[in-house]
Amino acid sequence: MTDRLRAIEGLALVAALTDVFDGVHALGDQFVQNSHDATTKAMHGSQLAYKNDGSPVEENPWRHGKEDRTCTASAYGRRSVSRHVVSLGVPRVERPGKVMTAQLSDAPHWGACARQVLRTVPAVARVAQMGGGSMMSIDQATTLARFGAVWGVLAVGHNLADHVFGQSDYQAANKGAPTAEEVSAGASAQCGWAACLAHVTQHHLALATLIALVWLFIPLPLSVTGLFAGFAWSAGRHAVLDRRWPVRWLLRHTGSPNFAELRSA
Repeated sequence: MTDRLRAIEGLALVAALTDVFDGVHALGDQFVQNSHDATTKAMHGSQLAYKNDGSPVEENPWRHGKEDRTCTASAYGRRSVSRHVVSLGVPRVERPGKVMTAQLSDAPHWGACARQVLRTVPAVARVAQMGGGSMMSIDQATTLARFGAVWGVLAVGHNLADHVFGQSDYQAANKGAPTAEEVSAGASAQCGWAACLAHVTQHHLALATLIALVWLFIPLPLSVTGLFAGFAWSAGRHAVLDRRWPVRWLLRHTGSPNFAELRSA
């Protein structure tokens, strides 16, 4: 029986830690990574680029001094990848870079991510403190298993709800708040709320349906009060973030102004 509980403990801990690192990865990619590294980490080839900013030598072959040091595009791309990988939690100085051609994706569940991470940290810390072969209690294992299962369902559900079932083309194109320039040109600051709220409603109906279907096969001990509170928090936070101006503000103030200005194609 002890071996069985050990196996359950290990699986629960792996699931919880995987989910936490999944959230941290999204945080690192979209808020910690600076615009310059995001635009240059894919550089490759034998053509020469300047070491200080990655710009092609052929565009400006007349630099002098330290600014004229060069490397291959592939070498510069590897440097950008390395900076990005180690940048989580490290203060950055934003460097000018070309705006990459990409889409500004919908903001992920940052509120839910932070809440789940904070709820899991005490359990993970408790496991780390255990010594001498001690085993976590069944309640602790259940908490970690529930966390891992619900996170997995919500992660899959988020993608399905945003890209398949829970958002129309019209909602995706019109849910954001108008820019300052558009408001100055006469647009209402409240424009887009109807599309935003319709999307958020459909999104969370899809999530609720998926959780209910999974619960039929994996009857985890879920609290009805907790589910309602979590969905209320998620819906409110989702609606605010999908207006997009809070995400752009945060990106501008965390060193990624170029990324903040990207628009959906």
